[in-house]
Amino acid sequence: MTDHGHTLRSVEWRVDTVLASSRGDAGAGRIGILTLGYGTGPDEHKLTLQLTPDKLEELRRACERMLRV
Repeated sequence: MTDHGHTLRSVEWRVDTVLASSRGDAGAGRIGILTLGYGTGPDEHKLTLQLTPDKLEELRRACERMLRV
């Protein structure tokens, strides 16, 4: 697989609640924090993303579709 690019090595996650920020009241919105570890060979990198509930649901549906192929 590494002949064609990076591979996923780890998945870490948590759910946070945003109470307020300098950009205004977030209305106690839930945010998913997803950190993906990836790399090729010995090199490893991490990417951390913040996801709204809608994007978490979209990601869940995409994973379910990929598992059915």
